[in-house]
Amino acid sequence: MHSARLSYLVTALAVLASLLTLGGCPGDDPPPATCQPQCTNRTCGDDGCGGSCGSCEADQTCTPQGFCIGGEVCEGVTLTGCCTGDGTTLKYCKNGELQTLDCEGFLCGFREEAGVYTCGFEADPSPDAAKPYLCPQESCPADTCDGQECGFDCGQSCGECATGQFCAGGTCQACSCDGRQCGTDECGNACGDCAGGDKCDEATGQCVPDLCQGISFEGCCTGDGKLRYCDQGELLTFGCGLKGTCGWRDGDFGFDCTLDGALPPAGTPFLCPGETCASGTPCANRECGNECGLACGTCEAGEFCDDFTGQCNACSCDGKTCGDDGCGNSCGECADGQVCDRDTQQCKADQCGTVSSFGCCNADETAVDCVNGELVETNCKEFGLTCGWNGINYGCTYAQFGAPGNVPGNPPYQCPGQGCAFTCDDVECGVACGQECGDGQTDPCGEGQWCDGTTCKPCTCAGAECGGDGCGNLCGVCASDEICDFYFGSCNKDGCNFTDFVGCCDGLIQHTCGTLFPSAVLCANSCGWDAAEGGYRCGGEGEDPSGTYSKTCQAVVFP
Repeated sequence: MHSARLSYLVTALAVLASLLTLGGCPGDDPPPATCQPQCTNRTCGDDGCGGSCGSCEADQTCTPQGFCIGGEVCEGVTLTGCCTGDGTTLKYCKNGELQTLDCEGFLCGFREEAGVYTCGFEADPSPDAAKPYLCPQESCPADTCDGQECGFDCGQSCGECATGQFCAGGTCQACSCDGRQCGTDECGNACGDCAGGDKCDEATGQCVPDLCQGISFEGCCTGDGKLRYCDQGELLTFGCGLKGTCGWRDGDFGFDCTLDGALPPAGTPFLCPGETCASGTPCANRECGNECGLACGTCEAGEFCDDFTGQCNACSCDGKTCGDDGCGNSCGECADGQVCDRDTQQCKADQCGTVSSFGCCNADETAVDCVNGELVETNCKEFGLTCGWNGINYGCTYAQFGAPGNVPGNPPYQCPGQGCAFTCDDVECGVACGQECGDGQTDPCGEGQWCDGTTCKPCTCAGAECGGDGCGNLCGVCASDEICDFYFGSCNKDGCNFTDFVGCCDGLIQHTCGTLFPSAVLCANSCGWDAAEGGYRCGGEGEDPSGTYSKTCQAVVFP
């Protein structure tokens, strides 16, 4: 439903802080970089800028990867693939070349969730007649469906079972709740309900303890503004920092760390079960915005609400030459080659060149980011990581992921003039230089192994206190106030390895709360206390004047 939540939370605070700060001042964003058409290795389809890389013949189709298939190409076999008549061989078209794969004792069939034919499943056809089971020039053997009373063979129906029965291995069997405590039987009939405090494991039909305490993936908020939600049977809690608080994002995403603590739709509880507002009288010190699921009031015309303080401020361009006045009215535009400084709202030279706010990666695995008109570089290898897409932009991750196709402008992996640290020839599985390695049809790692982004590793819970073993088996769960670092299998207090979103400084390196792995940004000039952000940030100076938060990182633990 909202897998974006995890990507949103694993990003380095420097990126998060810039997004939060710019949230109320759209005029502060650097001007978008000129779109560069991306037609390398593409002969057809969209160029990423609204143009075209070319077109195919009338009897051909352009794939999402930008090459033509059908017609004389691949002997009429498409990227979706097809099967031989005996069901032992899969054929599909890749980059304009016919690929043949022996299913090695398994059957070739259509995998609906992937939308392609593949090995290892029943010999089912696609429900779409435009994606036939049989490859061109193939035919079904004479004994098709022999010995079967139901199911499929060679992509053909072998019969339907009567009401109250289901098909298993080509034989009709009676639907039954025998051995099941809850859920449904093979025909969808209810087998029972679980007692309070338990939930139903739909796969086994057994009642098991509900570790999420009734909280869904949509989530809810704690009384002190933290985000809590259930993910794959684990109850996760995230601190949102001094400048953020838990609130409603949207119907597809649910609750998240926000600036304004937005209220959910009517009928959706704001507070988690058993939670009460940390402030006994919410809104007592606020005249606008929201607090603990309550609306505190609105500002008059010509005013805007400071979501952090809850006070109404007059909209004004005094002392500003760009950005907006707080009410969406422009305070001026910057000249070409300049950007609006998000903090001072003054125009300054744009030092990012062709690097956009999405960033990019250098050949030495350095992550390059454009922050407030300045280039910021982070050596990912210092943290045991590499440069890749982290869900919002290019930064330090555990594999060289590329940006997904739905990101505006299709930001390239490589920085201008840069090569790659390694290619698909150098890895066993996963990704390299922003590209997925392998044919996308088969699992490059054998049974009992998983891909960590570049290498096949044995599935194991050794050394892990939470998360999974790589093959779908649970290794353990964390306490309700901890978050599992799924990649390293460790429980971290309140979603952080060593600090909250307040952050800390290690020389010029700004450390912040991470979830999947530690987050760090190399500051250009200084790292110190930023009063406006309420934490340690690049460009800040000195320490927290209240003495509450230490500038020096305590017990920093890197993998």
